[in-house]
Amino acid sequence: MPTTHQPDHQLLDRDGRATFLSHFLASHRAFRRDAARFPIALRRIGTDRAPATDALRRHWADYNAALAYHHHMEDEQLFPALRHLDGALAPMIDTLLAQHHDLDSTIAEVEELLSLLPSTEAAGPAALACEDLAAALGAHLDLEEEHLVPVLRATGFEPDHGDRSEQEETHEGQQQPDDNPLAFLLPWTTEGLDPETVAALLDAGPPAIEASVADWQADYTDRLTRWWWP
Repeated sequence: MPTTHQPDHQLLDRDGRATFLSHFLASHRAFRRDAARFPIALRRIGTDRAPATDALRRHWADYNAALAYHHHMEDEQLFPALRHLDGALAPMIDTLLAQHHDLDSTIAEVEELLSLLPSTEAAGPAALACEDLAAALGAHLDLEEEHLVPVLRATGFEPDHGDRSEQEETHEGQQQPDDNPLAFLLPWTTEGLDPETVAALLDAGPPAIEASVADWQADYTDRLTRWWWP
């Protein structure tokens, strides 16, 4: 299985505050982390350490929705803005857009195979498909971080958050507490981060979420322990 590395990026700005880039890189970290977990969990199906397949599929559904929204944000906001900021990035952005299309095909294959679980016959092919996804997604994120992140860091780019309806539609029907997409996204992106960074990321969110964070974390932790363990 290919190694999925985690680059050591500084997530907060010089003043210890969370920015768009903080959330962008935290999501990259979470995408890599779980891309490495899925094949391992799938290969445990049929063993005495088998994951709960309903929890694994639920996590995959939210992971896939987060990835779809991330790519949509890039296609519709980030990439056009970066083309305007630095015309020399145009060939790289074209490459990244093509990779989005290729990733869609790999994701569709994973989706089809996961729908067959808990069949042990499907588990092996699903693990291989997830390894393909981990490798392709890792290479894609590496390119973004090498070529786009320096420009984002230098310019302080912030996207337009005026309309979150598309993100909410992407997560529709996920059976999350109170159906808020942040119920998954916040504990997912902050998993394993140091307390200072977690606090900064939460502080950057809407004030109204404070009362719900503990419940979201409990739901996320319960789900995680049913399909994944070290």
